[in-house]
Amino acid sequence: MNKLVVFIIALIITYHTNAQEIKEHYDENMMVSRVDFYSNGELKNTISLENPFNITSYDSIAKGGGTIRYHISSDDLSKLGDVFFQELTLKSQAIKSNSINTLVYINNVKVLDQNFVLVRQSIAAFGGNGPEVATSSQGKLYNSDGISVLEFNRSNKWISDIRITENKKFLICKKYSYASTGGLYPGKRISYDIYNLENNSMIYSHIPEKSIRSFPPTTDHNYFIVINQLEKDLYEFLVLKPESQESFSKNLTRKELYTLKRYNVDGVVFITNSKNEQVVKYSNSFVHKKWR
Repeated sequence: MNKLVVFIIALIITYHTNAQEIKEHYDENMMVSRVDFYSNGELKNTISLENPFNITSYDSIAKGGGTIRYHISSDDLSKLGDVFFQELTLKSQAIKSNSINTLVYINNVKVLDQNFVLVRQSIAAFGGNGPEVATSSQGKLYNSDGISVLEFNRSNKWISDIRITENKKFLICKKYSYASTGGLYPGKRISYDIYNLENNSMIYSHIPEKSIRSFPPTTDHNYFIVINQLEKDLYEFLVLKPESQESFSKNLTRKELYTLKRYNVDGVVFITNSKNEQVVKYSNSFVHKKWR
């Protein structure tokens, strides 16, 4: 019993020794304005958040809940070219037909785990009939001491789901954008970008040629797994290995995907109809690609 008590006390001491905490501060619009980083009750760093898009010349029509909505007329689209970039083809008939009338600015703070905090700031344009037709987003990743370790440059893609390998060396970020495809409604573009956290650089980007549904990436054995639905009963299963800078892909049916039990270092394990385990090695039946 004495050994157990000593063990519990040791755990408590260890917890308090490594205790990390962040505190978010909000302005009158319920937007995150400042984030404080604490370690063992001591303030380590503070970051202040300002609207990086500098949208101030439009009337605010709604505030609160981490967003500010602005009224805008279609005639003002050309003024926003430096925000939304040429990729969105702001003068296209597709975007004009939506009669854009609202800009929405969003900022939020997300604690990924005890080691990293993500700050995202985005602005989106909406048409009178509802669809989102333009996006611009940027973000920064901070460690538990409030030190910036990775910057997501401003682009036309939302910064969405993020996963970090167990060794804390690599990060994958799912991003998606809305851009005109020539019709009334915008098309959706997806990418899975991989970053090296040791030198703050993007080392690879996977852009599916086709996608009707995408899923958040996962991580295992210090590599990433991406699943992307290509058709009603066909999925792209992709293993991305940042350490060796290579990927392995294989198309799976819905049934095959449901029988996937687990991953191992060299392949995946499926459950057969007879309830046995079948190991499929990446090197044997997957399409192999070197990033460089």
